[in-house]
Amino acid sequence: MKELEGVERDLERRRVEYKLSHYERMDYSKYESLSRKKSILDESMQENIVLVRLDLDAELSPVLYEDNAPEPENKESDEKPKVMRKALEREVVGTKCLEDAKNTLQYLIERMADRILIIGSLGPPLGYTAPEYSLLPISKALKNVLEQDVGFKETCEFEDFEQMIEDSVIPEGGIYVLENVNFNPSEHGFAVNPETEEVRLTSVKQRETYRERLGNYGRIYVNDAPMASLTECASICDIRSEHMLLGLRMKEMISKVAEFFMQMKFPFAVVLGGDDIQDKIMLINSLMDTATHIYLYGDIGMYFLAALGVKFKAFDHDSLYYPAVHKLMLKARENGVEIVLPRDFRVVKAYAKPEPVEEKRDEEPKPEEVKGKKEQAKKQKAEEKKVEEKTEEEKERERLVKEAEIAAQAEAERAWTQEQLKQPRVAAVPEGDVYAWFLDNLNKPPEPVEVPPEPAAKGKPEAKKPEAKGKGKVEMPAEPEVVEEPEPVVESPMDTFIAPDEIIMGYGTDTEAELVKAVEKPLKLLWDGILDLGNREDTKYLTRVMHDLLLKRKAEIPSHRKKHKATLIHGDDARAEIERMNEVVKQEEKEKQRQERLAALAEDEELESDDALDDEEEKKVFDISLFCTDSIPDGHFTMKLMQGEYIPGLLNIQERPRPTRDELECDLTILEDI
Repeated sequence: MKELEGVERDLERRRVEYKLSHYERMDYSKYESLSRKKSILDESMQENIVLVRLDLDAELSPVLYEDNAPEPENKESDEKPKVMRKALEREVVGTKCLEDAKNTLQYLIERMADRILIIGSLGPPLGYTAPEYSLLPISKALKNVLEQDVGFKETCEFEDFEQMIEDSVIPEGGIYVLENVNFNPSEHGFAVNPETEEVRLTSVKQRETYRERLGNYGRIYVNDAPMASLTECASICDIRSEHMLLGLRMKEMISKVAEFFMQMKFPFAVVLGGDDIQDKIMLINSLMDTATHIYLYGDIGMYFLAALGVKFKAFDHDSLYYPAVHKLMLKARENGVEIVLPRDFRVVKAYAKPEPVEEKRDEEPKPEEVKGKKEQAKKQKAEEKKVEEKTEEEKERERLVKEAEIAAQAEAERAWTQEQLKQPRVAAVPEGDVYAWFLDNLNKPPEPVEVPPEPAAKGKPEAKKPEAKGKGKVEMPAEPEVVEEPEPVVESPMDTFIAPDEIIMGYGTDTEAELVKAVEKPLKLLWDGILDLGNREDTKYLTRVMHDLLLKRKAEIPSHRKKHKATLIHGDDARAEIERMNEVVKQEEKEKQRQERLAALAEDEELESDDALDDEEEKKVFDISLFCTDSIPDGHFTMKLMQGEYIPGLLNIQERPRPTRDELECDLTILEDI
């Protein structure tokens, strides 16, 4: 098992290293081509049957079954009866994916589409019908989201679709969800036998028939499934209709990314955080072609430091991607890209848990004094009986005592940390370009050891080789053993600058100053991921700095277009950090107003009522547009896009002629209005 895990790790490392050198360069021309992908804004929907591919993997309730297990005819037989299990209908718990698709469907309805057929997948690719993954609950939930009737068809492949239209089986103006495409063996090219779990491949002819039938459902095919677009399933890659278009959700994400990267503004800074190490490594590799500065914080920053030789007690990182980090640092040096890592940290002494005091017990007799095994067994049984005879009250009392001890220890640790945070020690990475030092030592070839030639003896004839006598072998003199000297160990200046009994609570002032430079100076800024370490608000130093700087950056945008500062907040994590810090700032403002109110009351001044002030604060609704030019909440699809990865779902989407910048801005305005 360990050998298999080692092979899998080696394959994963090789795969990442291969992708670092084999990716699509995401430059201006590539983003310009993506911006020309057609969407439903470019074609008329009126009186057209529209086939829409959506991400329908909504969160459902757990699977429950109706068990119907008949008794075996021969009760003496050991053979177990076959259990006929029927899955009960599940309920939709989360409707986020349906809310994301609402704008596209609403647009098609308002533009008088003749019929709307929705296809999607849920659960694993099976190739057979599994009731627990049926899309029937999705169709019912979509009815509530759209606030109008949504029908359901128990298959996604119709043999005579045109006849069904003539017979009004699918009436005009109707919206229908077709059954899960994963149930069809042609969707992924294989089917799994539910009883034997054997896999059977689908024939090429069967896949072609499936593809043609889906393509004949309507003149317009709309892809608004970002997650499914990363796969090579038939409903994404193989469908061919007269018009192949993007939905509003995918069009908005692609347009925002393309518009941001097509702005030729420098310096271009990237601020990254988060713990998805592999994704961040691939993103850094791609951004080195366009960015001038890359600032790494959070777990990805700590990972880079660990790969460069910094040792942290509290962060136990897997060294799988260390070679990839070394390659990125070398590539940054060759491309002239500055990678900025944390330089100092706020550290405090770790809380020392008190050693448990052992209760004094009566001295037990030594084993030698115990006579026989029977007496030992009797004693053990008596102790077990004593434990069993404890009443429920005694057990509850013991449980409460343990909980109280745990709570007291947690409170003591919190108080200790709060006291230490008042005067934290700043641990700085040793001065000098330590990263360059490490890379120089990493790539320095071993110096060849020159062995001086032995001087030839003068006036002495060369020794004759001993002749072989008979059939015996020639005995050559034994060569002297060469003792290899051990290589000198090069000590890194970054090995130990944080004591073993210290823990990191946040970043220092130098690191914060670097972040200020990252936000204030560049004309183009990209932020993705969580920057700070830990989840407590008292350690959110960098998030607060970023929050205030983004407000300042947005307020200082000049009217001159060339000096416009472009900012893109990417991913759910960065957006959530801003929202959380925005609430903290609001609470601080409320507390400040409350203190001012109390001070004014002390001076007998007339004030508005508390309720009026609170109502005024509640009207301040969070708006992400206050902080940036654009934001992309769900960033998995656009992450793969920026990494230069192959995205099958975009290959068959048609392109329009090259748009002007005004047309791009007009598209974004229309999408925002929708």
